[in-house]
Amino acid sequence: MRPARFWQKLFGPGYRPAVVRWIFNKQSLAFLSIFMLAVGGFLQATGHRSVVAESLTSLRTSVSVADRVRQSGSMECRMQMAAKEGAPLDYVIRWIPPGIARVDVQKAGEVRETLWITNGDLAVIDHQKNMSQKFARLEQLKDSVFQPVLAFLSPAVIAENMDQRWQLERFEQETGSHQGTFTFVEHEKGFFLKMTVDLDSYLPIRISRLHPSTEKGGPAEELMRLDFTWNQPDSSQWMIPETHGKNGNG
Repeated sequence: MRPARFWQKLFGPGYRPAVVRWIFNKQSLAFLSIFMLAVGGFLQATGHRSVVAESLTSLRTSVSVADRVRQSGSMECRMQMAAKEGAPLDYVIRWIPPGIARVDVQKAGEVRETLWITNGDLAVIDHQKNMSQKFARLEQLKDSVFQPVLAFLSPAVIAENMDQRWQLERFEQETGSHQGTFTFVEHEKGFFLKMTVDLDSYLPIRISRLHPSTEKGGPAEELMRLDFTWNQPDSSQWMIPETHGKNGNG
């Protein structure tokens, strides 16, 4: 097997960060050093050293970002969905530990529905109908208006997707910039993600889900955009579930 192809199979597009996360823990650094000296010297001799450096930088940065996301103390995310016609849907996701989340669905500036997650309990409030409905599992929301946000409901969900579901293609950083951009692929959905991260905090600033252009070399279509705020003092009034007159069970 050619050395560049070997390295790309190990750390290239399609690798799973969870499988290789152990490489960067303290117990494995000694082994990694010896391994990299051998592999680096071999690839340098064959002219493929840049493949090693770029792949390691992408992997190390991805692991660091996922770890920092897991450790975050609070998250607020504003997401906008593209609409083929009419006003686009806007979502506001708020999360605080140990696992309290609120998602507001807005259209034309009006909150239409709210999803509450508290201590494992799920409830959806329809503000227009003045009704609330309880659900036992998140899977029951897959066909609802909340389906687009299920991959971003909490820091743990985002980090898990980075580790296990989104396949890292590349990481790019402009010289002198404190920001970098990951490109992930969602093979199941046929989309790809652009994640811009702050390299001082190692936390995401923005995520865009894009659909590849049907024309070769054409611009990708942005399907949704998420803008993040992390570790801000939370306002308790946002995280207190509301009560409504009519109830139902999912």
